[in-house]
Amino acid sequence: KEENAPTISGVKNGNTYNKAVTFTANDLSGIKSGVYRQNNGKETSFDITKKLTKNGKYTVKVSDYYDNEKSVTFTIKDTKKPGVKNKKTYVGVKTIKFKDNCGISKATLNGKKITSGKKVSRKGSYKLVVTDVNGLKTTVSFKIK
Repeated sequence: KEENAPTISGVKNGNTYNKAVTFTANDLSGIKSGVYRQNNGKETSFDITKKLTKNGKYTVKVSDYYDNEKSVTFTIKDTKKPGVKNKKTYVGVKTIKFKDNCGISKATLNGKKITSGKKVSRKGSYKLVVTDVNGLKTTVSFKIK
């Protein structure tokens, strides 16, 4: 009988992360089950690797085929707003780029949904609003002459 508990890599028990995390479960005899729970909510199963992006306190529990178990608890506390390259006035075509350490949930330009890399060339005033998966928001206003 194998008596070693599985390992969970990519996160450490008790740590707080300000970015998305990816963890991996491993065991010599194989992983029988893996579940995670956010903020003491319902358990969600995962295979061997999982990426988590949303704020909260997480508990990950894995077991192997000999019923050895390993658990870790950690927190994701994203406080970093989405990054947007910003200048006030442009001449000609402008490529709008944005990114976030945990992921973008929504971006709008003058109220219309857009994705990073969108090119804008029409003269006028613009308002870009970028929101990440944790609800943090960056707003940028600019003009094209």
